Amino acid sequence: MSCRLELKKDREARFSFTLRAEDGTELLHGPRSFSRADTRRHAAQVASCLANDKLVTRHESHGEFYFVVLNEREDLLARSRHTKSPLALQEILDEARRSAPHAELIDSTR
Repeated sequence: MSCRLELKKDREARFSFTLRAEDGTELLHGPRSFSRADTRRHAAQVASCLANDKLVTRHESHGEFYFVVLNEREDLLARSRHTKSPLALQEILDEARRSAPHAELIDSTR
């Protein structure tokens, strides 16, 4: 299995994307949007934004750690899954940075 960016549409007609590692693990997901075009654009931007440390910010909430990815305009592009340790969070970030540039786009919104 290869790493992939999966575009999906939910029951409420909102679009989102998920970046998955080669083993299928969810690394990060984009916010829900009513615009398919915006979701595709954000998915396409995520690899370059992950590479820029200024656009990736780490957070802690209630003992769990996660990071968010912003674009140059500081719009939220994606959020990582939550984890219990900063070390695990760094591993997720490293894997996302390795996976995103060559992730296959799978669009299941049609």
